[in-house]
Amino acid sequence: MITMYTSVYAQKQHSHGVFWGRLILADTINNKLKWELYLQKRTQSVGTGNIFKAPHFISVWPWLNYKLTPNTKVSLSPIAYFDSHVFYDVADDVKPEGVKEYRVSARLENEQKLKLFNYSNRYSLEYRMRDLSYDGNYQPNW
Repeated sequence: MITMYTSVYAQKQHSHGVFWGRLILADTINNKLKWELYLQKRTQSVGTGNIFKAPHFISVWPWLNYKLTPNTKVSLSPIAYFDSHVFYDVADDVKPEGVKEYRVSARLENEQKLKLFNYSNRYSLEYRMRDLSYDGNYQPNW
């Protein structure tokens, strides 16, 4: 009896180091109206061990929130900017610019504060315009 054993792997394993930073600026306009500005930056190691080596994601996302009831709010983001890169395996693969995106968003949020936890429902609608071809031609999608 002859026995043969072969191993076949369909995927490669990758290790990505990532730095993720987020800053949220917010202030109350009045008892029902509040503004927020989300600033986010992520970088990646691209196999070098330095988590700040290459860009991964940048976003600037302003929000205006209106409180309908103590548990329900409506939010609008008139325009947001995103620049995202894929995970790169090596530094030579890094593209100088990522996929640029502009986004308009509306959101309805209801939160129930229970004894041991909070229960939230969020409904969002987003209109996105992305430059998937890196040529300044922004393609819309919902």
